[in-house]
Amino acid sequence: MKTSLDLKEIDLLRDFPELTPIYRETHDSKQIKVFNREIEDCRNYLSANRRDFYKILMITGGDGIFTLGLNKYMIDKPTMIFIHPNDIISWQKTSGESAGYYLLFKKISSITIQC
Repeated sequence: MKTSLDLKEIDLLRDFPELTPIYRETHDSKQIKVFNREIEDCRNYLSANRRDFYKILMITGGDGIFTLGLNKYMIDKPTMIFIHPNDIISWQKTSGESAGYYLLFKKISSITIQC
């Protein structure tokens, strides 16, 4: 079996999870999911693809660099971020214990109310 240079580099990155975006979120139900950042701690995160859910991120502890598209933001204070499914985002933890919550939910296509 022939191994390409790209595959060798990816294998090397797997040996250093603190350097690579290793956490990926999914939301497969129609319900709202809430996660505690103290329990679901993440050093690095990258979402370079489109998701089918929205995210509200409330950061109350821990410092990091949040990237939205081409813009980088230093997060060192309590912050709330609203993320659209098409947004390309990344997070790199720089210090402190993660605290806060994030919420994942899907857009409701239509609601029918009968009286």
